[in-house]
Amino acid sequence: MEKSFRGHLYINKISFEVILNACFCFCQESSVAEVENEISRDILDISNTTTRIRQLQDIMENLNDEIHQKNGTISKIEGEIVKRNAVIERKQSTIDQYNKRIDQMKSKDGVCDEYSMRKLVYKV
Repeated sequence: MEKSFRGHLYINKISFEVILNACFCFCQESSVAEVENEISRDILDISNTTTRIRQLQDIMENLNDEIHQKNGTISKIEGEIVKRNAVIERKQSTIDQYNKRIDQMKSKDGVCDEYSMRKLVYKV
């Protein structure tokens, strides 16, 4: 009976080692699956981040184009302002000439009537 019990014990020891190895393999497989899942999540995060970066780059390009267009518009408007300021300066110069002539006429004759004013305007 002792031999039978020892044989049974030996079989149980082998069975225990097989079960232990199976558990160890299962744990390893479980760990591998967890690592694979983590890698998959990281790849998905990278993909989402890459997509978001592309979207933001597109938005940035559109905004840069809009800024470029508005800068062109601003440049055109500034050019118009320079031209109109030159026109204003010329007109102001003409007005200053008229005022000088009026002052000369007033100091010469002491009077500046409507006839003299029309004559002045037609000369210029």
